[in-house]
Amino acid sequence: MKDKPLKHFFESGIKVIPTYTNGKTQGSWKDLSNFTNSLGDMQDHWKSGFRKFQFMPYTHGLVVFDIDRKNNKDGIQELLELFNDKDLAMPDYLLDVKQHPAYAKTPSNGFHLYFKYSGNKKFKSCAITPGFEVVHYNHLVTAPGSQKACW
Repeated sequence: MKDKPLKHFFESGIKVIPTYTNGKTQGSWKDLSNFTNSLGDMQDHWKSGFRKFQFMPYTHGLVVFDIDRKNNKDGIQELLELFNDKDLAMPDYLLDVKQHPAYAKTPSNGFHLYFKYSGNKKFKSCAITPGFEVVHYNHLVTAPGSQKACW
């Protein structure tokens, strides 16, 4: 387990939950005591075969853009088209997502972009387009460091 974004998550207080290959979490994801940000715990989980870890954006004041680039989807292109349809300018930090400091590349060649959210409103996660989803409340997101081979 040598992943800088995952280490940064831990150092920032973000807690993750180990997830089995079938997608079921180790313990209920609704019980926050099943989440950890202890490096020792994570190393133990890694040694016991866990390779996927998830977190809840809402509990850490985050909103996540989940951008997929698989199965004939290109969330980056869809995101660009959303801005073009509204005659809005794409923010500079989204033009070249690889330069954005708060992102993780997903195993499917997509991205998770992390944004701080200080609002009081909880909103359900929803798909904006087939390749672009906004995740906040009621949905887990795969954490950096997870490995595709176990999905």
